[in-house]
Amino acid sequence: MAYLVGGYVADSSGSVSFMNSLPPNLSDDFPGPSDRGTLETLDEQACLQLLGAQDFGRVGVVVDDHPEIFPVNYVLERNTILFRTDDGTKLSASHAHSVCFQIDGTSEVEIEGWSVLVVGHAREIVNQIELTEAMLLKVKPWVQGRKAHWVRIEPTSITGRTIRSSA
Repeated sequence: MAYLVGGYVADSSGSVSFMNSLPPNLSDDFPGPSDRGTLETLDEQACLQLLGAQDFGRVGVVVDDHPEIFPVNYVLERNTILFRTDDGTKLSASHAHSVCFQIDGTSEVEIEGWSVLVVGHAREIVNQIELTEAMLLKVKPWVQGRKAHWVRIEPTSITGRTIRSSA
């Protein structure tokens, strides 16, 4: 079985290739060039506004040479991402590599959406003053548990895109 994502095809063996055009049996299901929306780049300020308006995102870490993505509740504070976690993969993997953090939103009625991607370095907050300040932000995880560890993602890049229907 093959999976089509953004012009790339991946088969069950993990082989990935780029397709310049869709197979005939799929092309009727996809909009033509005149039916497609426009893709626009968001500036950093717009990305920060979207990050500040949300409280749920996904953190991506590298575990044993492969990416893993975890949902987290977060808060934007001084242009950094803060989230709480328990001991485990998110905490241990975020110390070893760069991380990414992503949020998005869509409107099926308007046929539009947006996405913000933060790439940076994560570190556990251990400084008592910084930890006390973080606790005042009241991040409320959806999942039970102590979530005793606070992690801060310090961005090296913040990018975003929006797509709007041309209809």
